[in-house]
Amino acid sequence: MKRLSFITSNSERQLPDAFLRRCVFHHIQFDEDLLKDIVESHKAGFARLGDDVISFSLTRFIDLTRRDDFRKKPATSELLVWLRTLALWLDAEPEKLEHVRLQLSDNTQPLPCSGVLFKDRNDLEIAQFGY
Repeated sequence: MKRLSFITSNSERQLPDAFLRRCVFHHIQFDEDLLKDIVESHKAGFARLGDDVISFSLTRFIDLTRRDDFRKKPATSELLVWLRTLALWLDAEPEKLEHVRLQLSDNTQPLPCSGVLFKDRNDLEIAQFGY
């Protein structure tokens, strides 16, 4: 039986040229509709945020993924953890809901709980302050 292996890369480290000569490259295009479906399928973990906050969060996240100035863009797993984190935070401090709603609906405002999305200090500063 012939074997077929799939190796993925997040571009953090360059693979050796000798290895790459034996590879086929395929870029998987970011699919916003699929992302929305994924969020919907995990909604039970953060449904209490409300549809508007979830929608604002998704819009802000998609805007972040379109930028080219991050060392590591947040991925779907970070989005889902971010939404659950927002839900837990607002469970503890429900009076902050309106403030969070405003932050998420205005892309000039800093993102709440953004440390969940970014694993690099420079990326976090770019996302929060634009530099």
